Amino acid sequence: MNCFYSIQDFLNSPLSTLINAKLSFSNLGKLNEQEFSSLCSALSNCQQLSNLVIFLCEEKIGDQDVQSLVLALSKCSQLQIFDLTLIKCQITEQGAKELAHYFRSNNGLQSLKINLQKNEIGGQGAIDLVSAVAECKNLQDLSIDLFQNKIEIKDASDLGKSFSKCFYLQKLNLNLNVNNIGLKCLSDLFMGLGICTNIKQISLQLQSNFLGGFNENTFLGLEQCIKLQSLQIDLCHNEIHDADAKILGNSLAKINSLTKLQLLIGKCNIGAQGLVVLGSQLPQLNNFYSLKISLKEDSISLQNILDFISSLKECPRLSTFCLFKIPNQLNSSEFDIIRMEIMRKINKFKRLVEKKIKV
Repeated sequence: MNCFYSIQDFLNSPLSTLINAKLSFSNLGKLNEQEFSSLCSALSNCQQLSNLVIFLCEEKIGDQDVQSLVLALSKCSQLQIFDLTLIKCQITEQGAKELAHYFRSNNGLQSLKINLQKNEIGGQGAIDLVSAVAECKNLQDLSIDLFQNKIEIKDASDLGKSFSKCFYLQKLNLNLNVNNIGLKCLSDLFMGLGICTNIKQISLQLQSNFLGGFNENTFLGLEQCIKLQSLQIDLCHNEIHDADAKILGNSLAKINSLTKLQLLIGKCNIGAQGLVVLGSQLPQLNNFYSLKISLKEDSISLQNILDFISSLKECPRLSTFCLFKIPNQLNSSEFDIIRMEIMRKINKFKRLVEKKIKV
């Protein structure tokens, strides 16, 4: 990978022969209009690029400059792997539409990462972006980071449906932390992913939204991901209760292909009953061997954690267990004793080869 940390270095490189390039300019607001124009002009001459990384943060780019960037990228017709980061760059729904236009016309992409954290593309911008990406016929690996982008409940359901066209997708990482996502969007998202019959790995970050009140249809689409092997769900800081944990556990137990689960449920309202019920469902997964779970609830006691661990003893192939963020009531003065008690319980699992307890 040819790495460029200044625009001038990039301009002075052999542009027409570059195959791999990483452009990481940490100017933090110092990139002027002329420099950005020069960057776009140079990119348009990189017609042999197959792997491109662009990292810009806190630049006053805006929608008009996104259009210029898209025009330059359209010349890079050999691009297969693309990692685009535009964090806090004043991009709105119109800028997302411009990016969507580019992705819709680029069928050669196999791996795509888009990081638009802290912009304002909104629900419609997110829908346009995902719908366009879904038309990339060869795309197998997709990562979209839309943290804090003012995506509202009224728009979010269509966002979930847009994923139904990603037929060849094998790996998805989607960050929707700190938006206004509701229950219907979550259900529609999983229904869309359920149609992606080749998907093997899903990572969803859903912190600080409006999730809770799950029903039997909430995870129905997830249950239909028949090849899913690895699942990470971050539900921290949502209104999720014991009844929701039971529904989640029931659905997870139906994904027979699942081998790895990372579940972050800290700062929800899951108590002792929800935790134990959740743990009792996991032994139904015959191929399941790795569990990482994050808890941070004052209502969960040491005994509740030990009961949860005991239920995992029935998991026939469990070899990795990691417990993070032990509840607040377990203060630092008690932690060493508590950790010993938890480890004593875990050490009875003869198959475990990796075990970790971390505050």
